[in-house]
Amino acid sequence: MFLALALLLATADAAYLVPATVHENLLLVPVRVNGGPPRTFLLDTAAPTSYIDPHLTKAGPATLSIAGKRVRVPKLATLDLAFFEAISGKHLDGVIGMDVFQQFVVEMDYDAGLVRLHDPATFTPPPDVAAIPVTLVKNRPFVRVELKVAGHDAVTRDDLVDSGSGGALADPLFKSDGGEPIGPDLARAERFVLGPFRLEGINATSGDAKFGGELLHRFHVIADFPHQRLFLEPNRYFGDAWLFDTSGLELEQGRDGLVIAQVYARSPGAEAGLQKGDIITAIDGQSALVLGVDRVWKAFHSVRTHALVVRRGTRTLHVTLALRRML
Repeated sequence: MFLALALLLATADAAYLVPATVHENLLLVPVRVNGGPPRTFLLDTAAPTSYIDPHLTKAGPATLSIAGKRVRVPKLATLDLAFFEAISGKHLDGVIGMDVFQQFVVEMDYDAGLVRLHDPATFTPPPDVAAIPVTLVKNRPFVRVELKVAGHDAVTRDDLVDSGSGGALADPLFKSDGGEPIGPDLARAERFVLGPFRLEGINATSGDAKFGGELLHRFHVIADFPHQRLFLEPNRYFGDAWLFDTSGLELEQGRDGLVIAQVYARSPGAEAGLQKGDIITAIDGQSALVLGVDRVWKAFHSVRTHALVVRRGTRTLHVTLALRRML
């Protein structure tokens, strides 16, 4: 069924086909700005406008070229994006926001690593796939969901659709005593209902109500924001387990290794005695700089034991990190 849907969408109207890199549940696409060389942009439905790193150009009107399609942006804002490379190990030049999403029907194929841009005037909705209504608030897309957290009655929310976030689910309820918290705010939802889909055991964190790439990448997504609707069809990732990081660490790429930005309480990282500000210089005899934050992030979603070399101030520590499932 999925292949038939993809073929139908590819032939139903003249779509612009954009190759995409799927990185930590995020979609990165090549974009030319004002006729310049290809740059790496993140597709971010939660960004009201598009952004570019100020080192590349000044803020102002711009023409973006995406797969040969020229897109006029009245005001391309600037934002220092160095933080993205620090936390993900991937260089980022800009962000495609809602000022572009509202000019197209945007089809996001996480499975194939493709994005298709459809003309809203000629786009044909997929058959037998329910349309989920979208409400635009301050140029950001929200959909109605139902959430059940342990210790609380089920609530109805308007959740932000956030393709620029790699996490699954966030909600203020997870800051309270429900949901079996790990550390300050990690938990699981008992039930999350999105359109016709009932999802159980989703990993979650506290914060403003939204869902991101860990959930979205399990679907073939069609964001038809010009008509205020969202189409979701499960892909091959739909049945995958909802996995948390198994270390309890948040890492950033540093000059000398991987910097520990956060250590969650009652986690393997805390039990190993690791502290915020520690620098991991080696893992199992391999340079942490060579491994990079992305590869280590993936490795820290499994269950095994690692030998770390850690620098804390002027001291060098040898630490055993025993990863385990926390929820």
